[in-house]
Amino acid sequence: RAASVDMSAASCLLTEDQFLCSICLDVFTDPVTIPCGHNLCQYLYLRDGC
Repeated sequence: RAASVDMSAASCLLTEDQFLCSICLDVFTDPVTIPCGHNLCQYLYLRDGC
């Protein structure tokens, strides 16, 4: 049973890539999720008028 606990804990780990904006390639600054499901920094969203 202990092994199943370890596996579920491992599945909850997040990678650094999940916190990076795909546009500016930096850690999110005030992240927003747009209607298509992508995440980006709020200033990029407001700047580009998505």
